[in-house]
Amino acid sequence: MENKNTENSKKTEAAAKLDLSFEQAASELDSIVAKLNSGSVQLDEMIALFERGSLLAEHCSSLLSEYDGRIAKAMRKPSNEASE
Repeated sequence: MENKNTENSKKTEAAAKLDLSFEQAASELDSIVAKLNSGSVQLDEMIALFERGSLLAEHCSSLLSEYDGRIAKAMRKPSNEASE
């Protein structure tokens, strides 16, 4: 049985491989949530949707962290460097 750290690492790696913008991932995640909330999906599809949604959520979180870091870095630059 794999430990939690290995599972989380694999999940993070899979999310990093997604070639989606934040907006695309969030839109797909919204669609998945709507499908799951509809109650009209079979159990196998429900599990697959949940897994995909988990990856998308991790991807969105990772992108937001990256954007936050970029914004913080940009705000630390002196004003004369920012204009270059």
